[in-house]
Amino acid sequence: MYYFSYAANISVAWFQKRIASAEPLDTYELHGYRLEFNKIGADGSSKANAVYTGNQEDSIWGVVYQVAEEDRHALENGYNSRKHGYIKQNIMVEVDYEPHQAFMFVAHEDSIDDNLKPYSWYVFHLLHGAMSADFPMEYVGMLQNVDTLTDTNIQRACNENEVYA
Repeated sequence: MYYFSYAANISVAWFQKRIASAEPLDTYELHGYRLEFNKIGADGSSKANAVYTGNQEDSIWGVVYQVAEEDRHALENGYNSRKHGYIKQNIMVEVDYEPHQAFMFVAHEDSIDDNLKPYSWYVFHLLHGAMSADFPMEYVGMLQNVDTLTDTNIQRACNENEVYA
């Protein structure tokens, strides 16, 4: 099964720590969506969200992964529930120039707050993934300019970054 990640899971190191079978296949630009940091996170900060605009000039970049069937439930249970604030959305992507059905997770409307900011370690996951996947520099620059917060929970921040040590 194909999974399209546009948020922290674009960092292969981070995502494979959670879903061992995740195999990055390709990068993909999904048109008609805009990246916003308005999904309410369990830690009180914001997380990335793919907001549908329908405007083909809007786009988000992401990584298409192949995920083993035995890991599908772990992935879906971690995101696809009202408890976690996400809903699963089916989309079409291209892998090696061939169209494939995939899915992604977007914020449920009850889990959006436009007044929150993400933690800097969270945006670092996106930056690490975007640079490793050779996303366009304009997109990387947009991520570098996201207004972030410093996480005052030092242990959490360290835990989040240890995958890169």
